[in-house]
Amino acid sequence: MTLNAWLNILFLIILVSIILMEVSENGHPIRTLTWILLLIFLPVIGLILYFYFGRDRKNRRMVSVADMARFQELTAEAVGEHVCTDIPEAHRNLVTLLHTAGQALPVDGNDVLNGDGPAAPNRSGYVPLLPIIKMCYSSKYTESEMKAKISKTGGLISLLGTDDMLKIKERIGEGDQWAALVYDWFAYQLAKYIGSYACVLEGQVDAVVMTGGVSNDEDFIAGVKKYAGWIGKFIVYGGDFEMEALASGAIRALDGVEPTKEYTGVPVWEAFEFEPK
Repeated sequence: MTLNAWLNILFLIILVSIILMEVSENGHPIRTLTWILLLIFLPVIGLILYFYFGRDRKNRRMVSVADMARFQELTAEAVGEHVCTDIPEAHRNLVTLLHTAGQALPVDGNDVLNGDGPAAPNRSGYVPLLPIIKMCYSSKYTESEMKAKISKTGGLISLLGTDDMLKIKERIGEGDQWAALVYDWFAYQLAKYIGSYACVLEGQVDAVVMTGGVSNDEDFIAGVKKYAGWIGKFIVYGGDFEMEALASGAIRALDGVEPTKEYTGVPVWEAFEFEPK
Protein backbone atom coordinates (compact mmCIF):
# COMPACT_ATOMS: atom_id res chain seq x y z
CA MET A 1 0.00 0.00 0.00
CA THR A 2 1.13 3.55 -0.73
CA LEU A 3 1.83 6.19 1.89
CA ASN A 4 -1.29 8.09 0.88
CA ALA A 5 -3.40 4.99 1.45
CA TRP A 6 -1.98 4.53 4.95
CA LEU A 7 -2.58 8.20 5.73
CA ASN A 8 -6.17 7.91 4.55
CA ILE A 9 -6.70 4.86 6.77
CA LEU A 10 -5.20 6.68 9.76
CA PHE A 11 -7.38 9.72 9.09
CA LEU A 12 -10.46 7.49 8.90
CA ILE A 13 -9.56 5.80 12.18
CA ILE A 14 -9.20 9.19 13.88
CA LEU A 15 -12.59 10.34 12.57
CA VAL A 16 -14.34 7.16 13.67
CA SER A 17 -12.67 7.36 17.10
CA ILE A 18 -13.83 10.94 17.61
CA ILE A 19 -17.38 10.10 16.56
CA LEU A 20 -17.50 7.11 18.93
CA MET A 21 -16.10 9.26 21.75
CA GLU A 22 -18.74 11.93 21.20
CA VAL A 23 -21.53 9.35 21.24
CA SER A 24 -20.19 7.58 24.34
CA GLU A 25 -20.01 10.81 26.38
CA ASN A 26 -23.80 11.22 26.30
CA GLY A 27 -23.54 14.94 25.70
CA HIS A 28 -26.18 17.25 24.29
CA PRO A 29 -27.75 15.34 21.36
CA ILE A 30 -27.94 18.33 18.99
CA ARG A 31 -24.31 19.24 19.67
CA THR A 32 -23.20 15.63 19.18
CA LEU A 33 -25.16 15.24 15.93
CA THR A 34 -23.77 18.53 14.58
CA TRP A 35 -20.17 17.42 15.12
CA ILE A 36 -20.82 13.98 13.62
CA LEU A 37 -22.35 15.46 10.44
CA LEU A 38 -19.55 17.99 10.15
CA LEU A 39 -16.89 15.30 10.53
CA ILE A 40 -18.57 13.07 7.95
CA PHE A 41 -19.28 15.62 5.21
CA LEU A 42 -16.37 18.04 5.81
CA PRO A 43 -13.81 15.79 7.47
CA VAL A 44 -10.70 17.99 7.17
CA ILE A 45 -12.37 21.23 8.24
CA GLY A 46 -14.47 19.39 10.80
CA LEU A 47 -11.42 17.78 12.38
CA ILE A 48 -9.61 21.11 12.68
CA LEU A 49 -12.65 22.83 14.17
CA TYR A 50 -13.23 19.92 16.55
CA PHE A 51 -9.75 20.05 18.04
CA TYR A 52 -10.05 23.82 18.54
CA PHE A 53 -13.66 24.11 19.70
CA GLY A 54 -15.12 20.65 20.21
CA ARG A 55 -13.26 19.52 23.30
CA ASP A 56 -14.70 20.88 26.55
CA ARG A 57 -11.33 21.15 28.26
CA LYS A 58 -12.48 23.11 31.26
CA ASN A 59 -14.62 20.19 32.42
CA ARG A 60 -11.98 17.47 32.06
CA ARG A 61 -10.80 15.86 35.27
CA MET A 62 -7.15 15.05 35.81
CA VAL A 63 -8.06 13.34 39.09
CA SER A 64 -10.98 10.95 39.48
CA VAL A 65 -13.85 11.67 41.87
CA ALA A 66 -12.82 8.73 44.04
CA ASP A 67 -9.20 9.90 44.23
CA MET A 68 -10.23 13.44 45.08
CA ALA A 69 -12.50 12.19 47.86
CA ARG A 70 -9.62 10.15 49.26
CA PHE A 71 -7.35 13.21 49.20
CA GLN A 72 -9.93 15.08 51.24
CA GLU A 73 -10.10 12.23 53.73
CA LEU A 74 -6.31 12.41 54.05
CA THR A 75 -6.63 16.10 54.93
CA ALA A 76 -9.03 15.20 57.74
CA GLU A 77 -6.72 12.43 58.97
CA ALA A 78 -3.64 14.65 58.94
CA VAL A 79 -5.42 17.45 60.76
CA GLY A 80 -6.78 14.93 63.25
CA GLU A 81 -3.23 14.00 64.20
CA HIS A 82 -2.41 17.66 64.87
CA VAL A 83 -5.64 18.17 66.79
CA CYS A 84 -4.82 15.36 69.20
CA THR A 85 -1.92 17.46 70.46
CA ASP A 86 -4.24 20.39 71.16
CA ILE A 87 -6.95 18.52 73.07
CA PRO A 88 -6.26 17.56 76.71
CA GLU A 89 -5.24 13.94 77.27
CA ALA A 90 -8.39 13.21 79.25
CA HIS A 91 -10.59 14.17 76.30
CA ARG A 92 -8.73 12.60 73.38
CA ASN A 93 -10.98 9.55 73.40
CA LEU A 94 -14.06 11.70 72.87
CA VAL A 95 -15.57 12.59 69.56
CA THR A 96 -13.94 15.43 67.63
CA LEU A 97 -15.96 17.13 64.94
CA LEU A 98 -13.64 17.63 61.99
CA HIS A 99 -14.85 20.05 59.42
CA THR A 100 -12.94 20.87 56.26
CA ALA A 101 -13.98 24.37 55.24
CA GLY A 102 -12.20 24.54 51.89
CA GLN A 103 -13.47 21.09 50.79
CA ALA A 104 -16.67 21.00 52.87
CA LEU A 105 -16.09 17.39 53.88
CA PRO A 106 -16.94 16.40 57.49
CA VAL A 107 -15.19 13.30 58.71
CA ASP A 108 -18.18 10.97 58.28
CA GLY A 109 -17.97 11.40 54.52
CA ASN A 110 -20.16 14.05 52.92
CA ASP A 111 -20.21 13.26 49.20
CA VAL A 112 -19.51 16.88 48.30
CA LEU A 113 -18.19 16.05 44.83
CA ASN A 114 -21.62 14.69 43.97
CA GLY A 115 -23.52 17.62 45.46
CA ASP A 116 -23.92 16.67 49.12
CA GLY A 117 -23.11 18.87 52.10
CA PRO A 118 -22.57 22.63 52.28
CA ALA A 119 -21.39 24.75 49.39
CA ALA A 120 -17.63 25.05 48.84
CA PRO A 121 -15.72 27.74 46.93
CA ASN A 122 -16.16 25.86 43.63
CA ARG A 123 -18.87 23.30 44.46
CA SER A 124 -22.60 23.73 44.76
CA GLY A 125 -23.26 21.58 47.81
CA TYR A 126 -26.86 20.61 48.38
CA VAL A 127 -29.36 22.66 46.38
CA PRO A 128 -33.11 22.18 45.74
CA LEU A 129 -33.53 19.39 43.19
CA LEU A 130 -36.52 20.50 41.10
CA PRO A 131 -34.66 23.45 39.50
CA ILE A 132 -31.78 21.08 38.73
CA ILE A 133 -34.17 18.67 37.00
CA LYS A 134 -35.56 21.54 34.90
CA MET A 135 -32.04 22.56 33.88
CA CYS A 136 -31.18 18.99 32.90
CA TYR A 137 -34.20 18.75 30.59
CA SER A 138 -33.99 22.30 29.22
CA SER A 139 -31.68 21.26 26.32
CA LYS A 140 -29.41 24.16 27.28
CA TYR A 141 -26.74 22.16 29.09
CA THR A 142 -24.78 19.00 28.37
CA GLU A 143 -24.25 16.29 30.97
CA SER A 144 -20.65 17.41 31.51
CA GLU A 145 -21.75 21.03 31.98
CA MET A 146 -24.28 20.03 34.63
CA LYS A 147 -21.67 17.93 36.44
CA ALA A 148 -19.30 20.89 36.38
CA LYS A 149 -21.93 23.14 37.96
CA ILE A 150 -22.01 20.74 40.90
CA SER A 151 -18.35 19.83 41.30
CA LYS A 152 -16.18 22.50 39.63
CA THR A 153 -17.98 25.76 38.87
CA GLY A 154 -20.57 25.91 41.65
CA GLY A 155 -20.41 27.65 45.02
CA LEU A 156 -18.69 31.01 45.07
CA ILE A 157 -17.65 30.69 41.42
CA SER A 158 -21.25 30.43 40.23
CA LEU A 159 -22.37 33.38 42.35
CA LEU A 160 -19.39 35.72 42.08
CA GLY A 161 -17.34 34.40 39.17
CA THR A 162 -14.36 33.62 41.41
CA ASP A 163 -13.41 31.50 44.42
CA ASP A 164 -10.53 33.79 45.39
CA MET A 165 -11.45 35.09 48.84
CA LEU A 166 -8.99 37.98 48.55
CA LYS A 167 -10.68 39.25 45.39
CA ILE A 168 -14.09 38.80 46.96
CA LYS A 169 -13.07 40.82 49.99
CA GLU A 170 -11.65 43.52 47.71
CA ARG A 171 -15.04 43.78 46.03
CA ILE A 172 -16.72 44.01 49.43
CA GLY A 173 -14.32 46.80 50.40
CA GLU A 174 -15.29 48.64 47.22
CA GLY A 175 -18.94 48.54 48.23
CA ASP A 176 -20.14 45.46 46.31
CA GLN A 177 -23.26 44.56 48.31
CA TRP A 178 -23.89 41.33 46.40
CA ALA A 179 -20.38 40.10 47.19
CA ALA A 180 -20.92 40.99 50.86
CA LEU A 181 -24.21 39.08 50.94
CA VAL A 182 -22.66 35.96 49.34
CA TYR A 183 -19.67 36.14 51.71
CA ASP A 184 -21.97 36.21 54.76
CA TRP A 185 -24.12 33.43 53.30
CA PHE A 186 -21.06 31.25 52.77
CA ALA A 187 -20.23 31.36 56.49
CA TYR A 188 -23.89 31.01 57.46
CA GLN A 189 -24.61 27.86 55.45
CA LEU A 190 -21.36 26.29 56.63
CA ALA A 191 -22.32 26.91 60.26
CA LYS A 192 -25.69 25.23 59.64
CA TYR A 193 -23.97 22.00 58.63
CA ILE A 194 -21.57 22.14 61.55
CA GLY A 195 -24.61 22.49 63.80
CA SER A 196 -26.31 19.51 62.18
CA TYR A 197 -23.34 17.29 62.96
CA ALA A 198 -23.20 18.58 66.51
CA CYS A 199 -26.81 17.36 66.86
CA VAL A 200 -26.14 13.81 65.69
CA LEU A 201 -23.11 13.72 68.01
CA GLU A 202 -25.55 14.55 70.82
CA GLY A 203 -23.57 17.66 71.66
CA GLN A 204 -20.46 15.67 72.60
CA VAL A 205 -18.05 17.76 70.54
CA ASP A 206 -14.56 18.51 71.81
CA ALA A 207 -13.62 20.79 68.96
CA VAL A 208 -14.60 22.08 65.55
CA VAL A 209 -11.52 21.88 63.32
CA MET A 210 -11.42 24.20 60.33
CA THR A 211 -9.03 23.38 57.48
CA GLY A 212 -8.69 24.23 53.82
CA GLY A 213 -7.53 27.39 52.11
CA VAL A 214 -10.62 29.37 53.12
CA SER A 215 -9.70 28.88 56.77
CA ASN A 216 -6.79 31.29 56.30
CA ASP A 217 -9.39 34.07 56.21
CA GLU A 218 -9.84 35.26 59.80
CA ASP A 219 -13.01 37.21 58.94
CA PHE A 220 -14.58 34.09 57.44
CA ILE A 221 -13.70 32.04 60.53
CA ALA A 222 -15.19 34.78 62.71
CA GLY A 223 -18.38 34.63 60.63
CA VAL A 224 -18.71 30.88 61.14
CA LYS A 225 -17.98 31.20 64.87
CA LYS A 226 -20.68 33.85 65.18
CA TYR A 227 -23.25 31.13 64.45
CA ALA A 228 -21.50 27.94 65.62
CA GLY A 229 -18.95 29.12 68.17
CA TRP A 230 -21.09 27.89 71.04
CA ILE A 231 -20.74 24.27 69.90
CA GLY A 232 -17.15 23.88 71.06
CA LYS A 233 -13.58 25.02 70.77
CA PHE A 234 -12.57 26.12 67.25
CA ILE A 235 -9.15 24.94 66.04
CA VAL A 236 -7.99 26.42 62.74
CA TYR A 237 -5.45 24.81 60.40
CA GLY A 238 -5.55 26.85 57.21
CA GLY A 239 -4.46 24.94 54.11
CA ASP A 240 -4.53 21.35 52.84
CA PHE A 241 -2.49 18.46 54.20
CA GLU A 242 -2.90 15.60 51.74
CA MET A 243 0.82 15.21 51.03
CA GLU A 244 1.72 15.38 54.73
CA ALA A 245 -0.88 12.70 55.48
CA LEU A 246 0.47 10.39 52.78
CA ALA A 247 4.04 10.84 54.00
CA SER A 248 3.06 10.36 57.63
CA GLY A 249 1.21 7.13 56.84
CA ALA A 250 4.19 5.75 54.92
CA ILE A 251 6.58 6.58 57.77
CA ARG A 252 4.31 4.90 60.33
CA ALA A 253 4.18 1.76 58.17
CA LEU A 254 7.95 1.72 57.65
CA ASP A 255 8.58 2.21 61.36
CA GLY A 256 6.24 -0.65 62.23
CA VAL A 257 3.87 1.61 64.14
CA GLU A 258 0.99 0.53 61.92
CA PRO A 259 0.62 -2.64 59.83
CA THR A 260 0.60 -2.26 56.07
CA LYS A 261 -2.68 -3.10 54.40
CA GLU A 262 -3.49 -4.64 51.06
CA TYR A 263 -6.34 -2.96 49.21
CA THR A 264 -8.12 -5.52 47.08
CA GLY A 265 -10.51 -3.13 45.40
CA VAL A 266 -13.50 -5.06 46.75
CA PRO A 267 -16.24 -2.58 47.78
CA VAL A 268 -16.47 -2.19 51.54
CA TRP A 269 -20.20 -2.84 51.57
CA GLU A 270 -19.67 -6.44 50.57
CA ALA A 271 -18.60 -7.07 54.16
CA PHE A 272 -22.02 -6.07 55.50
CA GLU A 273 -24.41 -8.69 56.80
CA PHE A 274 -27.15 -7.34 54.56
CA GLU A 275 -27.26 -6.65 50.85
CA PRO A 276 -27.57 -2.92 50.04
CA LYS A 277 -30.32 -2.07 47.58
